[in-house]
Amino acid sequence: MMEAKGRYVIHLFLSFVLLLVPTLSQETRRGTPQPPPTRNSRPTRAQDEKAAEQSLWDSIKGDSDPQEYKTFLAKYPQGQFSGAARARLSALLGEDYVTLFTKRVLVNRQWSQVEWVLGRRADLIPLLFDSLRKAGVQEREMFGRIAGARSRLLDATHALPQGEGGDKTPAQKRAVIEADHSFGETLGGLDSLLENYPRLRSNEIFMKTRDELEGVGNRINVARADYNRAVRDYETARSRPQAAGAVERHGFIEEPYFKSGQGRPAEPPVNPAPPRL
Repeated sequence: MMEAKGRYVIHLFLSFVLLLVPTLSQETRRGTPQPPPTRNSRPTRAQDEKAAEQSLWDSIKGDSDPQEYKTFLAKYPQGQFSGAARARLSALLGEDYVTLFTKRVLVNRQWSQVEWVLGRRADLIPLLFDSLRKAGVQEREMFGRIAGARSRLLDATHALPQGEGGDKTPAQKRAVIEADHSFGETLGGLDSLLENYPRLRSNEIFMKTRDELEGVGNRINVARADYNRAVRDYETARSRPQAAGAVERHGFIEEPYFKSGQGRPAEPPVNPAPPRL
């Protein structure tokens, strides 16, 4: 009897201990400093770009070849070492050269954005044609004009750059501008389709593509205005009498304004201020 009672007490005690152990374990974990959660140590894109700029700068700093600094500034015009690169280039080629070169870099960067949005608009045309054909629209002559103008625009934008540093020359930019004017004129015929084919208003794909074309057209206007402002800034600097030597020696030629299809610049150029006497 006593033996059975002893076994019962021992069983009761063990049960109590088993219940207590998880609680003690939780309290111990709470009181013990836990390692911080692991974080993704993979570098960000900005860090990668910063490291690439640092590496390029380390490879050219102290070099006496102006081309090295021109290449650097074309790639990182607002980078962490751009000021040092401009100072070094100024020591090698003069301050006026650096001013004109920096402003031309901005012109070319804005031009790249112009070409990107022009390409985006051209990419929408096959989808537009497909929706029209499925809707039974028979306008072969109009389709042919649009397709031909689109092809000329793409040829101009995809032409291999022939300028310094892999940029388009002013003549190549003019070719793109002229091709875009022609392309824009052919797209104007699309407005008449809604009058001749009222059922197109219920064609979801056509209306959506038409809206996208309008939206891209607005972005083209913005990109064109930004580009024209950069050209105006460059041309103002180029026209200064003290810059004449750098203009002649290094070939800083006139950059074209991107006028609208109606012959007006997206933002009117401002005449340079007269030189101080």
